[in-house]
Parts: sequence; C-alpha cells; structure tokens
Amino acid sequence: MLLRRPAVLALLLAFSGCMKIREDLIVLPDGSGRLTFTFSIANRGEAAGFTEAELMSGDPDEIAEKVRGLAAMTRPVLEKADGEVRIRMTAYFDDVNALKFMDDGEGEKAKPKQEFRFRKTGEAFTLELLGNLLADEVPERAPGDPEREKQKEEMFKAMFAGFGFRNDVKMPGTVTEADGFTSKAGRVASYRVEEKDLQKPADQKKINALTRFKVSCGKSEMSDAELADFRKELDQAKAAWPELRKEMKKKSERK
Repeated sequence: MLLRRPAVLALLLAFSGCMKIREDLIVLPDGSGRLTFTFSIANRGEAAGFTEAELMSGDPDEIAEKVRGLAAMTRPVLEKADGEVRIRMTAYFDDVNALKFMDDGEGEKAKPKQEFRFRKTGEAFTLELLGNLLADEVPERAPGDPEREKQKEEMFKAMFAGFGFRNDVKMPGTVTEADGFTSKAGRVASYRVEEKDLQKPADQKKINALTRFKVSCGKSEMSDAELADFRKELDQAKAAWPELRKEMKKKSERK
C-alpha cells in the first residue's frame, strides 16, 4: 500500500488500516506544482506520542529515492485536534513529468509505482497518472475451507476499519474529463477509496486493476497574481530546502 513508499512515514505503518490519507496535487500551466499529504489518525495509543522531531528524522536521501522529481520539501507539520493526530507533509516540483513514486525495490531494482504525463494541446491541458498508489499484491490461492475463507475476509475487513484515501488533483482550468476518478467539480478531479471499498481481498484486486487515470481541463483560469504568488512560494521553499535537508539528514543519522 501507499505507506510503504516515503521512508519518513515508516513509523505510521502500524496504523495504516485506521488512517485517513489525503493527497492534494496542484499542477500549474507550466507543469510545476505542489504535492501535499495529510495523514489523520485517532489520538490514542502510540499515535498520541507522535512528535514533529520524529517526523524530521526521515532521511532526505531515502525520501528523494522513493519520491523522485521533488524540487523542495517543507518542514512536516503535526497537529492534534478533534481527537485526531494530523500530519501534513508538503513538497514542490518544477515539472510534474519528472515526478515519480517508486516501489519497494532498492537501487536499480526500483520501478515507478506511479508516474505522470502532462501536456498542453492548444489552450487545454491533460494530466495522466500511470499506476495506482493503493495497488498491492494479492497472492492467487485456490479456494480453501469455507470457514477459513470467511476468517480471512474478516481479518481483511478489520485491517481496513476506519481507512480512507482521497486524492484531489487540481488543474489550471475547469475539468472537462476525469477518467478513473470518482468525481469532478470545478478545477478538481477526485479519487476516493473508503473502508466500504475494501471489505475482502477481491476488492483489492479491483483497485489493482485501476492503473491509469486521466484528467483534462480547458483554458487556464489562474490569474497572473495567482501564478506569481505560487512562483514566490516555490522559490521560497527551494531557497529554504538546503538547510532543512541538512537538519533532516543530521537527525536521521542519530536514529
């Protein structure tokens, strides 16, 4: 599943089933943009003890190896409110075509889990997402004892109790086509997977089969002021990244 990718999130693996994950991807007309992950977990048990210092101990080199094409990251933010622990991680990219989420392979064995193709045709824009971050291997097994199969389904169901995933892709203009996504509104195409969608192993196979998403939009509706504000935000993040990277690297070496 998704949480195996960025090494900085290893401490969250035990909570992947009861976690709600939101991925926000914003793409500008020139292909640059911002990627934000927000993880929400019930504020109890080990999750209640999470600290920003732990989040800062992720090795930036490992992150860059697993999420390629990033131009900068910002400091992780941890909030505790409404009975939840919320962790927000933000990164920026200069070209979404270079952005890749890699699988669990090491070094040259690593392959893209998800990559992107962005293009402009006339005044319209199209973004393709190749691969699915929620895809996971489901071993093929011959049906066994009915009672045992029922137990397996119950275990699978329990594993994803409280789970939720939402991926919002915001385009430069109003979305006209959203293949593979579950909904679209304005400039945003959304893909959602809830607890009800993962009740048995066969449901995971359905997710695995969805390996291509395509969203198209019309003419950019972003004003010059909006574009300038984002360019300033991106430049500030890139300027601050070298020092933040050093800090993260130093803390990761103390683990």
